[in-house]
Amino acid sequence: MNLAIGTAQFGLDYGVSNQNGQVSQHDVERILKAAQTAGVQTLDTASDYGNSELSLGLAGINNFEVVTKFGAIPKNTTDVKRWVFEKITGSINRLKVVNLHGCLMHAPSDLLGPHGGNIYAALLESKAQGLINNIGISIYSPIELDELSHRFEFDIIQAPMNIFDRRLDSSGWLARLKKSNAQIHIRSVFLQGLLLMDADSRPEYFSRWATLFDKYDSWLAGSPHSAIESCIGFIQQFEAVEKIIVGIASLSQLEAIIKACTNKASHRVPDYLYSDDIKLINPAKWSL
Repeated sequence: MNLAIGTAQFGLDYGVSNQNGQVSQHDVERILKAAQTAGVQTLDTASDYGNSELSLGLAGINNFEVVTKFGAIPKNTTDVKRWVFEKITGSINRLKVVNLHGCLMHAPSDLLGPHGGNIYAALLESKAQGLINNIGISIYSPIELDELSHRFEFDIIQAPMNIFDRRLDSSGWLARLKKSNAQIHIRSVFLQGLLLMDADSRPEYFSRWATLFDKYDSWLAGSPHSAIESCIGFIQQFEAVEKIIVGIASLSQLEAIIKACTNKASHRVPDYLYSDDIKLINPAKWSL
């Protein structure tokens, strides 16, 4: 199964549609057990996701491939390589795993700064030592790949894509990454849950895009598929995508998403359901 479990909710009260807050340890373990039974092999986490890594380590995840991320390097860091090694080993210790399937940079722009060479060298050394199997970056926009791709090679590229946000495909980068043999992991499939919310539940902030949401709601109302099935199905049509990362906040949510992933029905999405407005498609720009 190409589903990967996003674990931000395991360590934080995360997501615009999350009404239940941080997932309890008991429910984390139930979710992981159900995921493993369903054939899910990959977990996506980060050292910045609160106590997500600790929660996963406590639950026991040796049967999963784990991809984690570290954030921007502090400005006062003098020994960059040591800092990177400490982040990687810290994650491994918290997760209680032998090594990481992947280690991604949450702030890939650091690679273009004065410490970029040392950061990448530390990642290569960690890979050579068997601490990590794959080196990657987590991007917010395909524009970030324009310069990074000329200077570095990556095993994993994690990027946002959904019905509203199609930049990875329209920019041509999805096709280019497929040719490079990089693993493509897609997140923000539901746009932090926004694409699953009904009109009455959406925060007032999104009213400025009422026309787009009206079209989206009308399309869903006339579709034989649920919102979850439609969002998952949209991504599944791109064969280059290796993993679809979906944040899970409850066991019932996981069950609905697994069902959607196994439904291979056609999910043609109208071209007019698209936006290039960063204030909508990038949750970091939301003012809620």
